[in-house]
Order: sequence, then C-alpha cells, then structure tokens
Amino acid sequence: RKLYENPNPQTAPVSGGQIKSHMRKFGDEGDIEEFFRKLISWSSDLVEGRRAYLFFLDGASGNLLLRGMTGGAPGFQVISPRLLGDAWADLVAGRGLRIAGGALLSSFEDGPSVGWLLAPLVIRDQLIGVILVERDHDAPFTDADLEVLLSYNRSAGLTLENNFLYRQIFRGLRETLQLLVSILEARDVYTKDHAVRVTQYALMMADILGCAPEQREMLEFAGRLHDIGKVGIQDAIMLKPDSLSRNEMESMRRHPVIGEQIVRSVCLLTEERAVVRNHHEWWNGDGYPDHLMGEKIPLLARILSVADAFDAMTSDRPYRDAMSPQQALCNLEEAAGVQFDKDLVEAFRATAAGKRAGEGAKHGQWGALRLIRDFPESLTAHSSR
Repeated sequence: RKLYENPNPQTAPVSGGQIKSHMRKFGDEGDIEEFFRKLISWSSDLVEGRRAYLFFLDGASGNLLLRGMTGGAPGFQVISPRLLGDAWADLVAGRGLRIAGGALLSSFEDGPSVGWLLAPLVIRDQLIGVILVERDHDAPFTDADLEVLLSYNRSAGLTLENNFLYRQIFRGLRETLQLLVSILEARDVYTKDHAVRVTQYALMMADILGCAPEQREMLEFAGRLHDIGKVGIQDAIMLKPDSLSRNEMESMRRHPVIGEQIVRSVCLLTEERAVVRNHHEWWNGDGYPDHLMGEKIPLLARILSVADAFDAMTSDRPYRDAMSPQQALCNLEEAAGVQFDKDLVEAFRATAAGKRAGEGAKHGQWGALRLIRDFPESLTAHSSR
C-alpha cells in the first residue's frame, strides 16, 4: 500500500535530537507505517524540499518502485537503473546524488524543478530503497544538503536493520517460551491446552468489554504464557493427587513470580508482565503474590483471572474431576466481589461460553462452591493450581 500525505506548511528545521527521538520511538514501538511516513516527511523538511518520495527496490524487476510521497498525486512511480545510467552505481554503493534541474528526472514531473537529491536507504550493505527530494525555489540544493539527507538516511537504515534483527530475536524468544509452555503441558496431561482455552475465554471477554486492539494483543501473548512459571515447580507438588501442605502451597504460589521473571526478557510492556504476575490476585486483596486489591489489580490480569478459573474448574485435575460449565459459572458468580471483579464476571457471562453455561444453569441448581485451592485456606475447596 502506498502512503500519500497532504503537503504541510513549511516547518522549522528538524533537529538532530528530533531525529534521534524519531528513530528511538520507532525502535521502541515498531510502527513501520508511521516510520515510513515520518521518513518521507522529515526528509523533505530537513533540506527544505518541495516534495519527497520514498522508493523501494523491487528484486524481481530491479527497478525502484514508489512507496509513498508528500503532497498530491505522484508524477512518476518507477525509477529504472537505465534512467540513472552510471549514477545508479553510486546509489548501489551507498552514495547519494545531487541532480541539477532539467536533467534525468525532471522530465517525469510537471512544473519547475530546480534540482533533486537522491539518498540511498541501505540495510546490511544492501540497497533497499531511495529517498528522493525535489526543490522548486530559487536556491539549488548544495553538497551540504545532500550530506544532511545521507546522514538521516544512514540513521534510518540502521534503525530499520536493528528493528529487523530485534524482531528476529524477539520471535525466537517467543517461540522458546511457547516451547516451555508445551513442555509444561507435557508434564501435566491435565493442563494440556489449558493456556489456549484460557486465552480464548479472555479474548471473548475483551470483545465484550470493548478492549483496544493493543490490549487484545497483550492478552493473546501473555495469556498463553500465564502459567509458564510452573516450569519451576516440582512434579511432586504439581501432580500431587490430594491436598497440598502449607509448605507445598507456598511453593505453588511462587509460580507467578517465577513466570514474570521468565517473560521479562521478551515482554516489553508492563501490562503483559502484570498478566503473568498478577492473575492470582483477588478483588478483596486476599490473593497473591502482591495482595493487590480492587482496581489496583491490572485490568488484563483481572480478565485472565476469571477466564483461568472457569477453565480450571471445567478441566480434570489430579485431585478432582471436572465440574460442569454450569457449576463453574455459579462458582464464579458466588465469588464475584470477593475473588473476582463483578463487572468482569458479568462480561464472562455475556460471552458465548458464558451464555452456554448460563442456559444450562437454568435447568439445575448448584450449591455454592468456593474457589481456588491455591488461594487462602479460608476460601478454599476447589482449585486451579
């Protein structure tokens, strides 16, 4: 998709600090479309150009194809090596071009054009694109203008390269964490696909609540990893078929902290880490590990807490058989305002899974059954370790 922007009034020159801030922000957020928009706009501002273009090198044809521009409709969309002649070698080598008006490219553009600057965009010593800036007022471009644009493009290329490498590393780390989840589920057949189901329930709730796309993405990632800290819990505790001792319970309660430490390397956002760390907090403050209360518990962790509890109750465990969905829903409602946020229990009831459970509950009465075995003993009878 191409990026077209309306021309902006001439702004003050862009400072080196602004350039660094722009690059750093892209490195933090990874918004590639916003990066390219800024790259085009700021390239023009830096050298006081009339219009700027971004071309990417097409590997199949060898031509430069228009990706985006500032202002109006494009006068041309392709630059071929043949058009540039011997100057093409300068671009491939990472050197820029300063072209006087009336030469080469001006025939492709309506209206006066004093001159052009072409600055290569290079990643790993390979040409991937070109920034082209044109000017139509009295002062022609200078060598100093070209050097400014080349410096900016070198920073842009380095930022893109670092972000590309970062994403490769980040993807590898996430795949490693997913492998740890698979190993965890292989250890305990009772929790097979638990993380997948919990994430699905949480995303259903997020839709009901109108969560932003960014929040859904965080839930999807952190939800899959919420129990990853259990890789640090002994099998004798994880798979024990009867009640845990107090010491064993304390060991089990360490898994959110262990999990948060594991995911810290790839969870850039505190909200994602909080889902892993705080999904066993209680609305009344009796949960763990931080004894947070009410809305001090991060929203996404509160959402996952409800989803996690429902799936735990409707799954077989070494120490009990699965409950029916209807019974599990009754338990959620019983614990609303104590263990869970009431509004989020209502949100779960409004999901497809909650509606199915609610329909079943109309045909039978279930006794109140307190949740979650690995929480305070005063409120325990059933659990989702």
